[in-house]
Amino acid sequence: MAHSYVDFRETSFRTHDLDLTIACILILEKSNAVANSKLQPMFKHWMESLTTGGSGCIDLELDRYLTDTDSIEMLAELIDSVDHDLANETSEFCPKEKLNLALAIAKIHLANDYKVALIKDVLHKLRSLVKPNA
Repeated sequence: MAHSYVDFRETSFRTHDLDLTIACILILEKSNAVANSKLQPMFKHWMESLTTGGSGCIDLELDRYLTDTDSIEMLAELIDSVDHDLANETSEFCPKEKLNLALAIAKIHLANDYKVALIKDVLHKLRSLVKPNA
């Protein structure tokens, strides 16, 4: 399984590409419900990176897009919202049917349900990266 590095302001973490892709797709889905235009250029880049980047090449370009406190706050709120949704899962696994609907845009099809803990781990690391003191 390939890994990518997610970095922001000279701090980074390494994660499995599939875990990162699932977390990002769930954030993107949540952003569509909120319809926040300020983060849309970043999310457009994410989709491009997730769908065409290749193994080990996912680049969220957080430094490029998160240039002010409002942007950081908005992303942190989306991450928290997705994390909250996952916390309400009744199982330690997220159903593959639910994820496959979301992942179809990235041309990913899961054969098995996916561990919620793996997705939450990426969300927590991403949240700590963008808002380290919160």
